[in-house]
Parts: sequence; structure tokens; C-alpha cells
Amino acid sequence: MKSGLIALDMGSSNTYIYQSGMGIVLEEPSVVALETDKGKVKALGNSAKKLMGLAVEETEVISPIFEGTIENELAAKKMLKGFLQKIDYKMQNMVVSVPCGIENEKLIALNKALAYVGCGEASFVESPILTALGMGILSDSAPRFIINIGGGTTNISAVSSSGIIAGVNINFGGQNIDSMLINAIEHRFGLRIGMRTAEQLKIHLASMFPEDKLSYVVNGRDINTGMPRPISVEAENIYPTLVAFFDIVCNVVTKLMTKLPPEVLAEINRSGVYVSGGVSKIAGLSEYLSDRLQIKTIIDTMPEYSNVLGAGQLLTNKDLLKKLRINKR
Repeated sequence: MKSGLIALDMGSSNTYIYQSGMGIVLEEPSVVALETDKGKVKALGNSAKKLMGLAVEETEVISPIFEGTIENELAAKKMLKGFLQKIDYKMQNMVVSVPCGIENEKLIALNKALAYVGCGEASFVESPILTALGMGILSDSAPRFIINIGGGTTNISAVSSSGIIAGVNINFGGQNIDSMLINAIEHRFGLRIGMRTAEQLKIHLASMFPEDKLSYVVNGRDINTGMPRPISVEAENIYPTLVAFFDIVCNVVTKLMTKLPPEVLAEINRSGVYVSGGVSKIAGLSEYLSDRLQIKTIIDTMPEYSNVLGAGQLLTNKDLLKKLRINKR
């Protein structure tokens, strides 16, 4: 049995687990494949994601986390239990990442899932604070502005070591880019693609440099004939979709900033905006956001891990954890 406390970041796209003294011990897609009749786990994480759109009869492939919170309670419990079995987990305390301003009923659902897997005491901390910790920018005296773009949600907040000064969680993340790309490809090429293909298109082609000349071949179903057809997609073909997504994020950032106290806004203007989440790895995003917001923008060096790394730091800092965790509801 591995020893050490656990930090958990269970997101719409991926689940990360950090173990004190060991670092990140699990990184898997938040997907589980269940037998339709008995609910038995047939595949988990990476193995389950490979079955999306390809599952055989009597098998249901489920993404139980939607917009950052539990949508399918049974599937979430079984998925989390399977992940914890992979790391040989036994009952112990956890630090758990939750979206900014999480609603009470969603916190209750998360508590039920944690109780099901035998969690000890769970301390819930809002994602933007963990991101700031993971990026090493949480300050006692100065506020920091965080944009954390997850798979199903985007957390936008001004934070300090005392907590969140002002923040908002919007149900809009990297998976929305995939959905928007599906619509864009169908409109432009008359080809229907699935979410997995759209994700691969994003991974291989997404760039905020409008002159980028990358290309990528995808296969889909012709909407007129119903037959399979390959096409070559250029980076410029998906650029407008990316602009539409990030402009929505920027509009929310601007609205939140207008509500901040002048002193806080002045410090943020000096220090810049910090961005994390896997989507922030898109080429040219820092330059695009800096130009769009007219504020220096800093992308984390390992943006997909900043949240769980921040949670991991709290495992050994009980005083700070007590200060930052959400009060029991």
C-alpha cells in the first residue's frame, strides 16, 4: 500500500490524482464503460475513451462529469473507485478541487461519491486558488488574476492567499471547442465528424496565429451520401471557431475586471493575467489574449497540471488549507 495523502482534480475531460511524497500518480480521461444491464465496469479512463462511438451492444460509455460537476452519480462513483484502485488507495483524507462558486447540491453529490469510495475527510478548495498555488503565484499581499480553462468549465477569478476576491465559473470549456468544430466542419465541408475526431483536430491544428499553414486529414460521414469521406483541414479553416471561443472568454474577463476595486485592478494590470488548463497550450494564445485584453498574459509551463499540483501543496500545509477550504455545507 502506498502511503500519503491524496489530492483529486476530477474534471469533465480528465481526472488527476496527486499523492504526497510521490507527485501525480494518475492522469486519465474522465470516462467509464459500463455493462448496460448490471452496471459492471468494463473499461476505465484511457481504455474507455477508445470505445467512444465504437462500443459494442450492451456497453455504455459514459463521461460522468459535465461542466465540472457530477452529472451521472453512479458512473462517477464507479469511475472514481476504479481510479483509486489503480493507485492502491485506502481510506485517508483528500484535498479536492471544485469549481468556483460550486452550488450546494453539486457539492453534496461529490460528497456522496467520495463516501462511496471510502474517502476520509474531504477538504474542498476552489479551482482558481489551486491554480494560483500550482503556478507558484499566490501572494499574501498582491491579488492575482486567473483564467483556468477546463474541459467543461472556465474559472475566471481574482484571488489572493485570503481566498477569492471576485470570481465566476462559466459552463464553457475545451469540450465546447470540440462541439463548435463539429459544426464548423459540417458547415464548410458537408462532413459530419465525432467528438473524438474533433478533439484530434484541435490537438493537431489549433493555432491563434492566423497565418499558420498546418493541415490535418480527418475522416467522417458525408451528410449527403451517408458514406465515409476523408478531407484535409487547414489551420485557417478552424481559426474563426477558436476566435469565437476565446472572445467569449475575454468578454467574461472584461466584465469581471470592471467590477474589481481600483487597487486590485491596478495590481493585476501590473502583474498580468495567468492562464492554465490544457486548452491554454494552443499556439499563439498568449499573444492573442494579450492583444485582446491589452494586459500581459502568462501561460503556465504545465497548464494541465497546475490545478492538481496546487492541491498537492495543501496536503502538507494544514494552516493554509484550513484558511482556503470551503466551509462544510
